[in-house]
Amino acid sequence: MSLSERLRRIELQQEEQRQTSARLEQKLDALIRALAAEGEEEPQAPGTSLDGDALPGERNQSQSLG
Repeated sequence: MSLSERLRRIELQQEEQRQTSARLEQKLDALIRALAAEGEEEPQAPGTSLDGDALPGERNQSQSLG
């Protein structure tokens, strides 16, 4: 393999790495935005069963499961 072919292959690999990095950055940005918005949501009304009974809310995290 000639030197110019090797250089071209390295350039292609670098471009693929740049594209991969850009995609990862976009995904991380979206994840960060979603996590930041998570605390800004309004509290949801408690759910109901098919019979119309209120479902229990979230468990108090300070209480044990046992």
